[in-house]
Amino acid sequence: MSLTHVDDTTTTNVESPKYDCDVIVVGAGPAGAAAAYYMAKDGLKVIVLEQAIFPRDKVCGDFVSPGSLGELTKMGIATLEAFQETHTVDYATIYLSGKPLVAGTFPLVEDMPRYSRVIPRRVLDSLILQAARKAGATVLEGTRLVNFVVQKDWVTVVAAQKEETKTFRTRLIVGADGNNSLVARILTKASWSKTERALVARAYFEGVTGNSSEANVFYGNGSFPGYSWLFPISKNEANVGVGLVGGASPEAENPKNLLTKLIQNDAGMYSRLKDAKLKGEIEVAALNLHDAQMPIVGDRVMLIGEAAGLVNPYNGEGIQFGLKSAKWASETATASMKSKNFAESGLATYSKRVEDELGYGFKISALMLGLLRNRNLNHAWLRWIELMGEKSKSDPEYARLTSGILSGMIFPNQEETARALTGTLEEAALSVGLTTFSQVVNDPSKLPQSAENMLQTGVVAARYAAQDPFAALKWGMEAATRMTEIATVVSKQVLKEYKNKTGSQQ
Repeated sequence: MSLTHVDDTTTTNVESPKYDCDVIVVGAGPAGAAAAYYMAKDGLKVIVLEQAIFPRDKVCGDFVSPGSLGELTKMGIATLEAFQETHTVDYATIYLSGKPLVAGTFPLVEDMPRYSRVIPRRVLDSLILQAARKAGATVLEGTRLVNFVVQKDWVTVVAAQKEETKTFRTRLIVGADGNNSLVARILTKASWSKTERALVARAYFEGVTGNSSEANVFYGNGSFPGYSWLFPISKNEANVGVGLVGGASPEAENPKNLLTKLIQNDAGMYSRLKDAKLKGEIEVAALNLHDAQMPIVGDRVMLIGEAAGLVNPYNGEGIQFGLKSAKWASETATASMKSKNFAESGLATYSKRVEDELGYGFKISALMLGLLRNRNLNHAWLRWIELMGEKSKSDPEYARLTSGILSGMIFPNQEETARALTGTLEEAALSVGLTTFSQVVNDPSKLPQSAENMLQTGVVAARYAAQDPFAALKWGMEAATRMTEIATVVSKQVLKEYKNKTGSQQ
């Protein structure tokens, strides 16, 4: 059956069309199950189509951030006994090139706990789906979406359950079917681009040493742009993995092979895993990042969670934004049921909410990733990480912002957090060869180091250009554009802030 999405205005409009449900949610991960929970709680008739049979595994870091814990608390899940038995982490150490860079507890952020949990997705997803069922949603496991057709007064949904084909008529369809979302592909008639994706390898180890309440994040040349991690799931077990940003040049190593090498060669990882044993296999998956060009609503269609690219680009966590987008989509769905407006314009309150809450932070991350994808200049980008760590040690507020961003407690959707990131990135660029004349005049001792850094950067850039002239030119043009865009975005926010301050003083 071909993939089709049409607005069939020629369909005869019966007076009282019969619906199998109000909403069909495709996918029973955190986003889909949470959407089903909220919509069912609002009195909507909800059917969830889930291809797998639960409990099922999902390649993920299993890190449930303090922000995610807040969302799960609102749903009543965090108080369940099975949830309370899961492992907590309240301390983190960031490593750079095998050495500890900065360590500490989670920052103090209003309405959030100062700890996270590390919960295998087999457990977490089952708990959220259980809540959806209790709220009244019907869940059809082992049921795969085949196609859907948007018509004037309903959506016809075709699904397969074993050898049987099932057809449903619903008012609204919500795509929560993850990184290879069929709902998204039918809606947009496109797939996620390579540059808006990440590749992830994950494994479980037993016999892990060190503080079982401490999470570790490792930055290094092999995994940048990206990082590797160790998140304890019990006293001697941990989720260990690596995530790589797509579209980098030159491409990083295969994540599965890279993870194996990092465990042996990264001193920080090796210190905790030298006596550990691999449980099962190293699993690999792709992860969708936000793409501003991809619509997340259409007539009678909404996309949530990773199907909409709503993944935190600063740490790769998708659970928090999956839960948040589920709530926002459910609010729009409930309002649309009352207004009977299921057109794209009627569902735009959801996409506007996403833009208002997350748009600025996504723009900043897109600009930064455009620069960081040139792996030939990793020495500059890793210097950026180093500067962030150094500044965190002397500036408590900066430490709160950066640790909050990395832990998912703070999303850089305001000018001060954006400037914290981009300002340090500028410092890193300056430190590896773009030092201004005034800096050298003020401190002549910087001249030799500046010259050395400029030479190193120039040689690397020249070698890169010689090996792949087209890629170098493409990145150079993009880099110039990105730096201009960063300056424009941040300066607009600064100007807005200045006007607000001066206006309030008049």
